[in-house]
Amino acid sequence: MGGELKVQDGSCENCNVSFSSAEAKIKTATTTLLNLLQIENRDGIVPNAPLENVEIRGMDMKNLNGFMNGGGEINLSSVVRESKTADGKRFRQGFFLTKEAGDKFATRAAAKGAQVIERDTPERIVIEADYVVTLPFIGSLETRKVVAKIALTAIALEYGVPFSLSTDFDALRNFCIAKGTPKPRVWFFANQGIMTAQTRTVHQHSVMCYMSAGMQKGWVLVTLFEGFFIWWKLRLNIRHPKANNSASSMTHLPRSVFRP
Repeated sequence: MGGELKVQDGSCENCNVSFSSAEAKIKTATTTLLNLLQIENRDGIVPNAPLENVEIRGMDMKNLNGFMNGGGEINLSSVVRESKTADGKRFRQGFFLTKEAGDKFATRAAAKGAQVIERDTPERIVIEADYVVTLPFIGSLETRKVVAKIALTAIALEYGVPFSLSTDFDALRNFCIAKGTPKPRVWFFANQGIMTAQTRTVHQHSVMCYMSAGMQKGWVLVTLFEGFFIWWKLRLNIRHPKANNSASSMTHLPRSVFRP
């Protein structure tokens, strides 16, 4: 979902293996959303997104293979498939991006004694396709694990790695690498004050955290894609000079830190 590495050596090899499994599932689930919002990864690449029900207006061949690239262009690929006529007779039909590929298919079919019928191509190519974005990932266990990792990394970035390694954050840390289906204490909510305090852009991924040494509690709020707010409540027994009723916010865009 984009981002830059800020906390060097923030996780060991075993933790990275555990994180990668959850992150891989989220990557697959958010591919279309990242393409729609034109969000680049850390290499500056917007992912391709699969398309459904792809067809060219005026042609009888439906459900072509296609995808939307990072530049917003539809890309098609050649395909050959088995089909049936209205009376149940089987035949093969193909769609080809180049004349050479079509001629090769026709030559092979003719050599086998098949009748080859060349279809006309519409003079004006109009591609129709469905571009479907679903959001089931936001409530998934994998998303909660990655959010927990983001929260812990934000604490390490703001207060230092030694502080984030304290036992106060064991619950958060253990959930990140837990096996099975643990039930974390995490909330999804909407708060107008929080929303207006943040940079409002769909490219935004941000973290707000609050630590109180006196009250021995704190919270971390992670926001994804401008509008998904996920809140972690922390029970603390902390002794840190920066954690005395302190608050901070880190946002992916414009990659700044401010003190609310």
